Amino acid sequence: MIPLACPTTRQPLTPAAPELVAELMAHVSRRALRNAAGGLVDAPFDGGWVSADGARFYARRGAVSDL
Repeated sequence: MIPLACPTTRQPLTPAAPELVAELMAHVSRRALRNAAGGLVDAPFDGGWVSADGARFYARRGAVSDL
């Protein structure tokens, strides 16, 4: 299996903890979460990936990851 890597930094990605996903989804429901480009995140997600330094989160919706 090929490991996932952050497309920006090339750091390894690991699955996001359920607590982080729940916290970020709470921000989505309040329309308070922005992506790296400053756009509003308004689509729910059910998981995601976190960069090794914890600075970047990539949402997963079903089997599709937004990298």
